[in-house]
Amino acid sequence: MRKLLLLLVLIAFLSCKQEKNTILEIDTPFDYTSYLLSHSDSVPTLEIKFDQPDSLVFVQLNEELMPDGCETSKDFNLKIDSLTIAARFQQPCDMPMFCGLKLNVEVLINRDNQILVEQEFVNDTSDLLLKIDRVIKNKNEYAYKNRTGLIIIRDKKADLSQSKLVLQSFVASYNKYMDSIALNRFYKNLEKLNLKELDELKKERILVLEYWNYPKPRIPERQELKN
Repeated sequence: MRKLLLLLVLIAFLSCKQEKNTILEIDTPFDYTSYLLSHSDSVPTLEIKFDQPDSLVFVQLNEELMPDGCETSKDFNLKIDSLTIAARFQQPCDMPMFCGLKLNVEVLINRDNQILVEQEFVNDTSDLLLKIDRVIKNKNEYAYKNRTGLIIIRDKKADLSQSKLVLQSFVASYNKYMDSIALNRFYKNLEKLNLKELDELKKERILVLEYWNYPKPRIPERQELKN
């Protein structure tokens, strides 16, 4: 009788444990956005405060990625809040900067917190999304193979939180673009794809946050924007 009672208690315990695991799995949805945007697990993942001065970012990147000396570039994944995105750190290391490349999207934020996408002033958030949508869709001009680099350059007096607005806008546009491809190719939305389908979709486009430790270009001053 005692053995039977112990067996029933054990079964009840295992059932509760399995039910708890099931609940945890349900409460933690798969992050398909980070899966699409990140490098493979073979590169390091860093958690760096995104909205801090660039000088502090570069110090931390040097310490984390190049502690033993200078390298031209290093790939890593950057964790920003709940998002993980592919990133690359580049610095001169006595190597000349190649300026002829038009595969990176340049976003400038001036001291008045005005945003420029590819040297064009942005009027408001809607205009920002329209300009980013055009960039994301233009695979011929702004992508090398399947890779588009995003460089965000800020004036020292700019509100650093503007960088997050820019990044969030790019991620939203990227998700919309990839969702349209998923519908055309697999006849279902991104969140319905399995890992094999996501891997196939990832070959189409990846967005890489670029950190270039080169002299900054001149950032245009305030401009009267259209209403």
